[in-house]
Amino acid sequence: MKPKNHNLKLLCLSLLMMLGAGNLHAVDYLCFTAGEANSSVKLNKNGNVTATIQTSTDGTTWTNYTFNTNIPLAVNEKVYFKGNYKGTGTDDYASFVMTGKISASGNLMTLTNGDSPTTTLAGKNYCFYKLFDGCTSLTAAPELPAKTLSNYCYYSMFYGCTGLTQAPALPAKTLSEGCYRDMFHGCTGLTEAPDLPAVTLADYCYRQMFYGCTGLNYLRVKFTSWTGATDATLDWLANVSATGTFVCPTELDTSTRNASRVPSAWTVNVDYLCFTAVEAGSVKLTKKGNITATIQTSTDGTNWTNYTFDTNIPLAVDEKVYFRGNYVGTGPDDYASFRMTGKISASGNIMTLTDGDNPGTSLADKNYCFYKLFDQFDYDLWEGSDVLTTAPDLPATTLANYCYASMFFGSTGLTEAPELPAMTMYDYCYNAMFAFCTGLTETPALPATTVAEHCYEFMFYGCTCLTMAPAQLPAATLASDCYNHMFGSTKLASAPALPATTLAERCYYGMFYDCKNLTAVPAQLPALTLAPNCYEAMFNDCTNLTEAPALPATTLAKVCYRQMFRGCTSLTEVPAQLPATTLVDSCYQQMFFDCQSLTEAPELHATTFAKECCNEMFWGCTQLDYLKVHFTSWADDIDATLNWMGGLWLTGSFVCPEDLDTSIRDDSHVPQDWIVDTGAIVDYLCFTAGEANSSVQLNKHGNIPAGIQISMDGIKWTHYFFDMNIPLAEIGDKVYFRGLYQGMGPDDYASFVMTGKIAASGNIMSLTDGAAPTTSLTGKNYSFYKLFDGCTSLTAAPQLPATTLAPSCYRNVFTGCTGLTAAPALPAINLADYCYMNMFRDCTGLTTAPTLPATNLAPSCYRQMFLGCTGLTAAPVLPATTLFEFCYTNMFNNCTGLTTAPTLPATTMAPNCCRQMFFGCTSLKAAPALSATNLADYCYIYMFYGCTSLTTAPAQLPATNLANYCYTGMFLGCTSLTTAPAQLPATTLAESCYENMFGGCTKLTAAPELPATTLTKYCYFGMFQGCTDLTTAPELPATTLVDSCYYAMFHECTSLNYLKVHFTSWADAIGATSHWVWNVSATGTFVCPTDLDTSIRGAWYVPEGWTVDIISGTNPVLDSRFDPNGVIHNISGQRVDENYKGILIQNGKKYLRRH
Repeated sequence: MKPKNHNLKLLCLSLLMMLGAGNLHAVDYLCFTAGEANSSVKLNKNGNVTATIQTSTDGTTWTNYTFNTNIPLAVNEKVYFKGNYKGTGTDDYASFVMTGKISASGNLMTLTNGDSPTTTLAGKNYCFYKLFDGCTSLTAAPELPAKTLSNYCYYSMFYGCTGLTQAPALPAKTLSEGCYRDMFHGCTGLTEAPDLPAVTLADYCYRQMFYGCTGLNYLRVKFTSWTGATDATLDWLANVSATGTFVCPTELDTSTRNASRVPSAWTVNVDYLCFTAVEAGSVKLTKKGNITATIQTSTDGTNWTNYTFDTNIPLAVDEKVYFRGNYVGTGPDDYASFRMTGKISASGNIMTLTDGDNPGTSLADKNYCFYKLFDQFDYDLWEGSDVLTTAPDLPATTLANYCYASMFFGSTGLTEAPELPAMTMYDYCYNAMFAFCTGLTETPALPATTVAEHCYEFMFYGCTCLTMAPAQLPAATLASDCYNHMFGSTKLASAPALPATTLAERCYYGMFYDCKNLTAVPAQLPALTLAPNCYEAMFNDCTNLTEAPALPATTLAKVCYRQMFRGCTSLTEVPAQLPATTLVDSCYQQMFFDCQSLTEAPELHATTFAKECCNEMFWGCTQLDYLKVHFTSWADDIDATLNWMGGLWLTGSFVCPEDLDTSIRDDSHVPQDWIVDTGAIVDYLCFTAGEANSSVQLNKHGNIPAGIQISMDGIKWTHYFFDMNIPLAEIGDKVYFRGLYQGMGPDDYASFVMTGKIAASGNIMSLTDGAAPTTSLTGKNYSFYKLFDGCTSLTAAPQLPATTLAPSCYRNVFTGCTGLTAAPALPAINLADYCYMNMFRDCTGLTTAPTLPATNLAPSCYRQMFLGCTGLTAAPVLPATTLFEFCYTNMFNNCTGLTTAPTLPATTMAPNCCRQMFFGCTSLKAAPALSATNLADYCYIYMFYGCTSLTTAPAQLPATNLANYCYTGMFLGCTSLTTAPAQLPATTLAESCYENMFGGCTKLTAAPELPATTLTKYCYFGMFQGCTDLTTAPELPATTLVDSCYYAMFHECTSLNYLKVHFTSWADAIGATSHWVWNVSATGTFVCPTDLDTSIRGAWYVPEGWTVDIISGTNPVLDSRFDPNGVIHNISGQRVDENYKGILIQNGKKYLRRH
């Protein structure tokens, strides 16, 4: 029957919580305490010794110590020592000199390691040579914890210390030449030697070690041969007590009796299981279930009495009790456990409890033999778990199922585990053996090459001070659960090498679970074929682990990697790839769950999914920004990738085949803000420094949920945070951008901020489409709104290849980029509302505009596109024939360097379409042809306003049906204009249609014909106002006036001297002619019908000083009005053709044509 450990995890966690964190201690400095008044201590130097040593009276405040300085001590006063002291040879060393009675305590290693004592003396030969030589006042020795020795390190250390009654423990199991030579020579007060745990001797190691210890009568050793080293035990027991006990392994030959081996009259005893009271206490062996055994106890190892289970044996300090018998536990319900009080040190050979006087090394067929033998957990969870301070020897080389299972469970007082020499494991043999032994710091060597099911399971679980594991667990073929939670919840910093190539179910399950100090793991876990659950939770919650081992397996098994690195919050380096192409159920489930520092996932070569195979694989990897996969379809029906990328914070790169549908954006497919990269070559948006110490950053305004990445080489990408400055220190330094960026509106967008000189290049679409840039901005309104707004450092623009635009997509994109000299190509043929509005506004360095091939415009598409581009000299061709409202409004406003304007072939206008199009273009000399016949409200309003160099208006403006304000202010302020169209043929006018059309055209000498007979309000309002060179007004054939129709029409035309009208009433009530001839020529001719009352003179009527002529019904031709080119004018100053040749009579006057 298997033990009931199905609730072991819960029980373990409970115990861990109760044990707490009580394992932290202050440094236990070397200390000397006076046992009587007038005592003293000093450290005398011999030969050449250099050391920095300090002393303290409280272990906190320290002063420098000078060799040979005496320190007086009253009774119970203390002095502490620390430093970097070490003796270097037989002539160069220091020795303490004492008077009175002095008890030493604390860790001797603080004298050589200072505040950081270790357990190694490597490289420190003669370190403590003769340190207490001749100190007859010394009553107690300090601790000697070194486990690694050096040559002659303790040589003659306590030589002649006659007051010493107890030797310090000597834990080192490997000896060095002369290490203990003469160590206790002449210590006549010693009765018992320290245990000597080394199994192999070294030259001179024990030579004369106890020479002259006349009271010594007990010695226990573990070596099995006297040979193999030079004079290792020469005279080591010379002149000791005549009688005594020599305890040793049965393999040691004790037949030779002398001072260099075993004293002649000493008794040689088997190394029985022994319990020694470190503090007063008791020992008993309590039976559980049905156990039949003959057991005996002894107080001297010689005289024995039968023992009855559950009989308590009280022990005073230093008293011993020995056990021997034929005990064997038989199952999880039938076994015995030692119960102790006080502090008890176990020693001797555990095999004497089952083999009696003839201990062997085999537990064959003794399943459960020592099961729970020293288990402290079941005994007393709340008190006494630290009662056992040392473990006995466990020399068995042949084991049995469960033989040591839970043997020392919860023995928190143990600080060192016994050696475990067995090479072949059995099922559950070491299961939970040292679980929750919180005092253990190091494991024994585990040399087994053959493992068994559950053999090491939970072996050291919860050993919260455990920092050292074996360098290797050498087994090549594993068994199910063999390492399951073996080192869980320990302080291991480095994992053992794990060379196994043949795995088994759950073999590594939770092996290093919750090892929060673990930082070093094997470089590779070499198995190519896995087993179910084999690596499940192996490094779960190893929060300091930064690098994972390579995982080359190509054949997976169910749940093989589940939670393997879950909670490894510091993990940054993972295998470059997971090469398996076929997955199995739950194989990668939660593998990297909550690995918050992981930025790049391993490449997933899998092409075939299985049920829940990648479920929550990268959930909570908040820094993850790269994943490459090879599958071409999702498997949502089996939850293959359910929530596999949930809880991510950053944008990232999702590299996949082109065939994979990446349109679904959620935690179970491609994350919302990640960039899909199919591996195609992409010309990413790039910024290159044109001068040293340049920089680029992208600042956010409002709310922009965008995923953006940057790269310094266009290959390796990292997440970019808005407002993060990127320095480009050297000329030629580059930074690439890509992402899923999209401006959202006039309050929610981002703008680049630059310093130095920056040339942009590459495809701007990679900023919004990532690694798969398209040519469509459909649905991306305001996508690049103000992206480079105010970037005066920008010297070159990136490519803008979009052919399908979106409303406001490029609006204000380069506004104020004064360093930009050339515009990028704009290939779109179909435009969108506001798409190019303000695009190059105030780019004063721009000299060349892009080609604008669009034939289908949109409202406000080119609005203010080049406004303020004072360096622009030539406008692009504008081929569109269908216009929309505001499409060209202010397009070239204030382009003061523009000399020519493009032809506008559209025949149908739209409201405000050309409004102020060339406003302020002071270098423009000629207006383009305007062939539109269908106008719209405000279509040409202020189109050429302020074009002071314009000399020629379009030859014709052919529209016959006008619209409100259509020509308002069209040539207003064109002070160089000399020629207007010959005729404005419209016969149907609209409100304010010609308002201020030629206002301020001071050089205009000839006005166009105005044939309209039906007027509308304000139609000619201020039309020629301020045309100071105009002498003859166009004939006004309308007979009926309307509200303000001629208001200020010729206002300030100071040269005007001829005006012919056909109306017969002034219509003062509606101000039809208000101010119309204000400040015209002082003399002139006013021609009108006879019915018009011309008696009223003034700026609203007939100018003062003018002659009135009455219309005769014939058209006069004046000889004086023929110009040198043969152009004919009629009396109204209008151009006429050859139909007017001949002699005509008007008002009795003849007009001849001579030509």
